[in-house]
Amino acid sequence: MPWVSTVAAFGVLACLTLALPAAAKSMWNTDKLYTECSRSSARCASYLAAVVDTANEAAVIATQKLVICLPPRAKVEKLRKVVLKELEVQPQARASSAASVALRALKRKWPCAKQ
Repeated sequence: MPWVSTVAAFGVLACLTLALPAAAKSMWNTDKLYTECSRSSARCASYLAAVVDTANEAAVIATQKLVICLPPRAKVEKLRKVVLKELEVQPQARASSAASVALRALKRKWPCAKQ
């Protein structure tokens, strides 16, 4: 059952997050996100794909609803451009975690219809 491994992974991540000091809760900060996405790096692509997958998986587990509804055959390059634009247009967003900025930008660009 694939959901069992997903639930286990979230449990491990939750435990790790609780064990970290407050200043170390984010693996990436927004400066790292901006740097990697400005270069069109594979790290940026991987990070954004993980944000979408994790957000939707967590939402489905909690509510049975998706939070980001990408169009069919969406390219990670488009995700990168959306998040990079958010970081450039909203410089104050750099005070937030990289994941929260990416998630906010992607949810705004591709919201899901009321389910």
